[in-house]
Amino acid sequence: MVTIVTPSYNQGQFLEETLRSVLLQGYRNLEFIVLDGGSTDDSRAILERYAPFLSHWESQPDSGQSDALNRGFQRAGGEIIGWVNSDDLLSPGAIAASVAALGDRPEAGFSYGDWAVIDADSRVISHATPSELTNAGLLHSLQSYVAQTTLFFRRSALQQVGWLDPDLHLIMDFDLLLRLTARFESVRASGEIARFRVHPDAKTPTLQSRAWGERGRVVRRFLEGPDAPAAAKSGRKQILSAYHRQAALYGLRTGRPQWLLNHAVRSFLSRPGQVFEPRLWRAALRGRR
Repeated sequence: MVTIVTPSYNQGQFLEETLRSVLLQGYRNLEFIVLDGGSTDDSRAILERYAPFLSHWESQPDSGQSDALNRGFQRAGGEIIGWVNSDDLLSPGAIAASVAALGDRPEAGFSYGDWAVIDADSRVISHATPSELTNAGLLHSLQSYVAQTTLFFRRSALQQVGWLDPDLHLIMDFDLLLRLTARFESVRASGEIARFRVHPDAKTPTLQSRAWGERGRVVRRFLEGPDAPAAAKSGRKQILSAYHRQAALYGLRTGRPQWLLNHAVRSFLSRPGQVFEPRLWRAALRGRR
C-alpha cells in the first residue's frame, strides 16, 4: 500500500487539480489522506465533493504544515508514504515508478526523481533532473535540491529517523532529508515524478528571511547530533561559514545591511582565510547587480 498525504490551507484554486493528479494515478492499493488547516476559501466544498474517493480528510485549525503532515504520517497505513502539497501535482505514473524503484533497491529508504516546474495556470516553465541525492551534497548546497513532491519514503525509514520537526514551517523537507541520507541510501525513480508549482502566493519565496533562520538552526543541530558523518563534523567550521556567507549574499541582494553585516562577520570568524578567495568576491559582485 502507498499512502499519499496532502496538507492544505486556502489553496482552493489548485486543490482539485492536485486531488485529481493523485486519484487518477491508476494505482489500486492507494490510501489518500488530506488534512486541511481550516481554510476559509472553497477548499472544504471541494473536499466534500471528493470525499467518496478519499481515505480520510478533515478541515480544522492546526499548528502549521509540519503538524498536519505528522498527523497524516502517523495515520498512514502504507508501507510507502508520499507527500504532495495542495498546489503541486503528481505526474502520470509517478506512484508506480516510485514503488518500482524502491522495489528494486530494498536497502533504499526513499526515492526521488525528475520534475517539471509549472506556473499558476499549470503551464510548464522548465524541467529539472537533480544530481545524486547525498548527505554531503545537501550540506554542500545547504538546501534540498530535489522537489519535495518527488519524494516517496519507506514508512520504516520515517519511523527510524523521526517525523517532521513541528517548529519548522519552511524547510522541513531539508531537515528530514539530512536525517534520512545520514542513515539510508536513496534511489532515483525513472521519468517525471511531479510538477512543482511556482506562483505569487507560494509560501517559501515570500518568507525567505525566515527560511534562512530555519536553515541555520537545522544545519547546526544536525552537525552537533549523533547522525552527522565524521567528515561533516570535521568540516563543521567550513559548513557554517558557507551558510553565513550565503545568508550574507542574500542580505546584499535584498538590501538588508544589518543582516549582511551580521552574517558576513560570522562567516569570516568561522573561516578567516576565505577573505583571500577570488570566488567570494566574484559572488559578492554578482549579488550587487
